Amino acid sequence: MESVILSTFQIEPCIFCHSAHSCLFLFQIISNISIINLCEIFKERCRLDTWLIILLAAVVVLLLLVLNGFRNMKSVKSLPEEEFKKDLRRVQLVDLREKEKYEYGHIMGARNIPMMNFSMKMNSLRKDQPIYLYDQTGRLSIRAGRMLKKAGYTDIYMLKNGISKWTGKIKSKNK
Repeated sequence: MESVILSTFQIEPCIFCHSAHSCLFLFQIISNISIINLCEIFKERCRLDTWLIILLAAVVVLLLLVLNGFRNMKSVKSLPEEEFKKDLRRVQLVDLREKEKYEYGHIMGARNIPMMNFSMKMNSLRKDQPIYLYDQTGRLSIRAGRMLKKAGYTDIYMLKNGISKWTGKIKSKNK
């Protein structure tokens, strides 16, 4: 009967991936299996572990983006142009674009509070009246709406797709 003699348990970095997982646990057994052969056996596993980590990171990033989008949707209700037009006389209408773009053309009745100054000037808005926000594309409106929500405002709406798709009347200082 042959006896197998085990030497001491030895942990060494893998020569392929330099990581600390199963390919590190090498038992040196008196036989034909060498350290190199054991690392070759686990080389594919090292690559697979790396890809799994990359895939997991991508899934986490995607999940965070989706959750952030849902959080933004809770802050501001997006209205199509027809609904947005209905109550313009009974709301606080805010154009978030810079002054030059506002003067070039804005929705009648809108007041200009550029996004750059919004955090300082948003307190001038009343909490007891609905707030309608718009900008060029709708992205700034989401940010402004989230700021208003944090400050305790509740009735916040935005123009879906921004003023770039607006077909209603526009007031301009240039006319």
